[in-house]
Amino acid sequence: FGTGVNVTPNPQPTMTGILAEPGVAARFIEANERGARVNTDLSTGWDFWPLMALPLAGARASLGIA
Repeated sequence: FGTGVNVTPNPQPTMTGILAEPGVAARFIEANERGARVNTDLSTGWDFWPLMALPLAGARASLGIA
């Protein structure tokens, strides 16, 4: 629905959201795939302090961040 595609058998008003903008849906899917490859849940309870001594590339590698 957010892309303006009517997925019902009934006529619907056309309403679009941000995913209808050219390229946004593809970038959203790519970002979601990148996030799924991260090996640590960064949303809660993770200890970032051990990573502070690492160079940025090393910290990203240890977390599986592309």
